[in-house]
Amino acid sequence: MYELIRYNSNGSLDTTFGVNGKIETNYTTSSVAAYPDGKILAAGGGTVAGIVSFILSRYNSNGTPDTSFGTDGQLSVSFGDVPSGDPSVLIQPDGKIIFTGGSYDPILGNGTFAVARFNPDGSLDAAFGSNGQSATPIGFSCTSYKGFLQADGKIVIAGLSGGNNFTSVRYNANGALDTAYG
Repeated sequence: MYELIRYNSNGSLDTTFGVNGKIETNYTTSSVAAYPDGKILAAGGGTVAGIVSFILSRYNSNGTPDTSFGTDGQLSVSFGDVPSGDPSVLIQPDGKIIFTGGSYDPILGNGTFAVARFNPDGSLDAAFGSNGQSATPIGFSCTSYKGFLQADGKIVIAGLSGGNNFTSVRYNANGALDTAYG
């Protein structure tokens, strides 16, 4: 098990959050985002029903699962093949959720950087990309590490490919690959 922990501004454990300041999760968390109302999104990777996948959870401000989101506050995110890299979760001004990550083919070694957009209830936003997702083939041995949301709504994913070569892709606000980037 893994834990999300919340501290007070003075550095002490916030015992009003979760159970004695902690939430146990079934995955490693690599990205957290907070809504203005205090709800928390957490993204990471783990195993759900025996399948390795990215996981996205939403918690109420007190640390309990937000059952209006996904299934009991959690959903599995797949970009095909095997998840790769550290996912990022970002909240758009309209409350929609951007989730970035990647995947790779374990046989061929080819990988992609990918992005998905979810509605506030955890359903994929079909108006974004292709049925809520977009993916860009990167090539051999790629790993996504961080997603960024620009002020104009464009999304950048940064990572490595072919060993230690910096790689980034950018998507337009509608999920289409920004071919003017790079």
